[in-house]
Order: sequence, then C-alpha cells, then structure tokens
Amino acid sequence: METQSGVLRMSKEDIPLISKPRRGASWF
Repeated sequence: METQSGVLRMSKEDIPLISKPRRGASWF
C-alpha cells in the first residue's frame, strides 16, 4: 500500500490541475 499512498499524495499535491477538472472522476 506504499505505492497507492504515494500516488494519491503526489497526484493531489503534484497534480492539482487534474484534481480540479477531474473532480467528478477523481479516483484518488
């Protein structure tokens, strides 16, 4: 579960532009 924790943490902090437009399809 180390990869999942790092991926969702990096995606939310490193990819904020994806979390904004993909709020409906945000799997993380």
